[in-house]
Amino acid sequence: MAHRKAVILLSRQSLRPNSRTDWIQNTVRAVKWICDHNLVLITSIGMQTWELLTALAVEFNLEQEVHIPSFDERAFLQSKKWIIEQFSPDENRIRFIPVFPTNGDKKKDMPIHRDRATVDTADIVIPISVRPKGNMEQLVNEAIVTDKTVVSTFSTTYRSRTDKLKYEIVNHSLNPELDKIDSKYLIHWTRSSNGAWPDECQIDYWRAVIYSEEYPRGGFDTLKHILTTESIIASSRHMPNKIASVSFSGLSPSKALKLMRWRARYREMSFEPYGIGIDRDYALKYGVAAVLYSNSGIQKQHDVDMWRRQSRGRKTDWSSEEEYRYRDDINLSKIPTDKLLAFCYRPDEADSLKSTNGIRIISILA
Repeated sequence: MAHRKAVILLSRQSLRPNSRTDWIQNTVRAVKWICDHNLVLITSIGMQTWELLTALAVEFNLEQEVHIPSFDERAFLQSKKWIIEQFSPDENRIRFIPVFPTNGDKKKDMPIHRDRATVDTADIVIPISVRPKGNMEQLVNEAIVTDKTVVSTFSTTYRSRTDKLKYEIVNHSLNPELDKIDSKYLIHWTRSSNGAWPDECQIDYWRAVIYSEEYPRGGFDTLKHILTTESIIASSRHMPNKIASVSFSGLSPSKALKLMRWRARYREMSFEPYGIGIDRDYALKYGVAAVLYSNSGIQKQHDVDMWRRQSRGRKTDWSSEEEYRYRDDINLSKIPTDKLLAFCYRPDEADSLKSTNGIRIISILA
């Protein structure tokens, strides 16, 4: 059994990486080096780069020691359970170490406390993509001063987190079929996932990332996943009282696309030109319902229509989206295919999906 321990240091990175991304490539090389030298890999959770390392330890069957930032024993046990469920590790090759707060640490202090604990425990420190003047660089410098072994073989230049998405629609001709569709469908527009899909384990997500030449969870991939699994998973994100629902727009595609924009706060598009529509009349019978907009905001009350409530907003009038919702996952296999219509950005994407489930698929661009 290995005894010497190594930790790989990565600052927060840009979203949506793939196998060709330099810090991903160098991280994989470093993990293989750790494997060749029969070392224990120190990992953690709470940041995508830490979770990548946890996944790589499982993928290459390394012995790993997971440092879990937790405020108490209960939180530690919950995180331990989550790691086992999400990464399916060999439980003979994984050890869980709680990192509890000290000296009155607050929630915002825990990531720094976690990172320091991993370096303090390590015999070997391997910086890969470290932000200048950041916390990770400070830890590397401290490791040098305290005579820890620092392996810089796999270092790569840190790049700022530029990950804005953009679609060229305004300057292109739209498919004339969109005008025929008008507002006959309620459309669930989707987008890239900045991590695992809601019905996907972390180990499967990271395996896809390290073996794919393009980011494997883009808007087109998400639409393909919906069509393959025949389900749209409800989300509690941004929903009143965190009630999981599926959102739809009642706008025609040409009107809806005018509302598509980059949301810097969330580092994602409001939606992307990929979606699936359900015949409006059928959707309403299925249980999809119009959102109830309010000028006074949403009260924290427990009425039966809470899941449908939405504030009109102060700066933005959200009612312009004509939102509809369904309170649960949607099983597309129970909806007749002639009541469904899927949308892709480009004609070649639509062509590649035409044999999927018999659902009609059209492109946004002509």
